[in-house]
Amino acid sequence: MRTELLKYFVKVVQYGSINQAARELFMAQSSLSEAILSLEKEIGCQLLQRSKKGVIPTTAGSQVYQDALQVISLIDNWREFSVANSEYQRDLNFLATPSFCSTILKDLMLDLQEGYPQLKIFLHEEKQQNILKVFKKDPHNIAINFYLPHQAEAVKTIIDSNHWTFISLFEDYAQVVLSSKNPLAGKEYLLKNDLQTLSLAQYSDSHDQLSSLYFRKFFKKEPIFFLGSKMNILQMIINDQAAGIFSRMMMKEEPYYKMGLLKLLPIKDYSVLIRYYCVYNAQELSPRLAETIIEKLKQAVVKRQKEC
Repeated sequence: MRTELLKYFVKVVQYGSINQAARELFMAQSSLSEAILSLEKEIGCQLLQRSKKGVIPTTAGSQVYQDALQVISLIDNWREFSVANSEYQRDLNFLATPSFCSTILKDLMLDLQEGYPQLKIFLHEEKQQNILKVFKKDPHNIAINFYLPHQAEAVKTIIDSNHWTFISLFEDYAQVVLSSKNPLAGKEYLLKNDLQTLSLAQYSDSHDQLSSLYFRKFFKKEPIFFLGSKMNILQMIINDQAAGIFSRMMMKEEPYYKMGLLKLLPIKDYSVLIRYYCVYNAQELSPRLAETIIEKLKQAVVKRQKEC
């Protein structure tokens, strides 16, 4: 039995008129009458009493009408579920810093793939200062980044001008990273004078905004530049040739830190707040899928914060 026949029958009963129902369904009256006759023949009984004033359901027709409403509702629910499920049959591209990709996004990817195995998830790493530029240029679905207090207005302007959806994730603090071999590593916190004895390893003076902020304020020695190589920076720190500036929570997820080769230390009476956020284009993600991703992303953040 075609479900269209049940829908036609329901409309006829609701309007009490084949003619009015036909207009509502954009059908010829004769075609609708034939459809109702076909349904009656298939069920094996008369469903409507016809008169000049219109139609009313027979006893059998009343029962079929109630059953048809339930069947149509079930089919509509199945179709809604199918459409919703199809939203998860796609590629999903995340853009974030290397530290974020290797920690929180790794957790998120495993969680999403377990719940939605039809999703194909790809992680793309980029430097903090380039993420919004790359997100605008290349087809990524979600970008995750952080900004420093002095960058807040510029970030807001870029996001608003592109009509992206902005979601605040969490706040963290920057800290100094030292080799565990450095004599200062045994302290609870660093004094400003301590930093003047250290060299600072960073990506570049113009691009690494976080390190540059600390360098201008505290460090006296010339910085050691390692463009685009976090691994080289960490290796320099491990060998006690330089210090680094990193997000506290992200650094605690580094294997070198977990192995005890690195030490995180705050600076007394000074801290820089780091605000993490994500952006996405609402035209590229359905509201349902975006809501799922953001919810699970925040859960992954909370999990990491508890571990720290």
